[in-house]
Amino acid sequence: MNYELLFISWVLLTLLAVNLWAMANIIDKFVVSKHLKNPFILVSLGTVPTLIYTLILTSIFGLSIPNMFYGIAAFLLGILVFGAVLLYYKALNYEEVSRVIPLYSISVIFTLVLATIFLGEIFTFGKYLGVALLILGSVLISYKHHQKKNKFSKAFTLMTIASLIYAVFYVVNKYLSFNMDFMSIFILSQFGIIACGMISFLAYRNEIR
Repeated sequence: MNYELLFISWVLLTLLAVNLWAMANIIDKFVVSKHLKNPFILVSLGTVPTLIYTLILTSIFGLSIPNMFYGIAAFLLGILVFGAVLLYYKALNYEEVSRVIPLYSISVIFTLVLATIFLGEIFTFGKYLGVALLILGSVLISYKHHQKKNKFSKAFTLMTIASLIYAVFYVVNKYLSFNMDFMSIFILSQFGIIACGMISFLAYRNEIR
């Protein structure tokens, strides 16, 4: 096996993914600022392709659910993600996308705390130091200096809540994975997102022009 070629391919794919994500974030900001200010509409429209690929994945891999608790928990994960994405789009209404995206790193802080408490995971000093640097970076990004007063942006509050939701998602996902396969968790969580999207679409369809 050519490990050098494999490494280069991995790096190129990673760079491609990062650039595509950056482009998607810029498009999100444009759409939210110019066309769809209601985040419920934007997220609900995004569930259309989600429904298509989720049905395809279900037909290919099927579902393996140990019991009702695991099934409901996986479904609720999708509702959590839906709420977090709503907060993200709302944050874009208040701040530049270059300030909003780095705030996702706050989820690492919450994830570390929750994983330590509920999963018993212990991390190295280096990881704790990295988390401390993430906290510092998030504060510096969101802190605004004005002539009259200093304050954090509204986006910081919204993204902090969104990050906490994502942290709960990651930890619960890890817990479920002990007795449930990844694809079943993923598919059920997508159905949770789809259900929220359909409800939102029905509630706000009159605002779509």
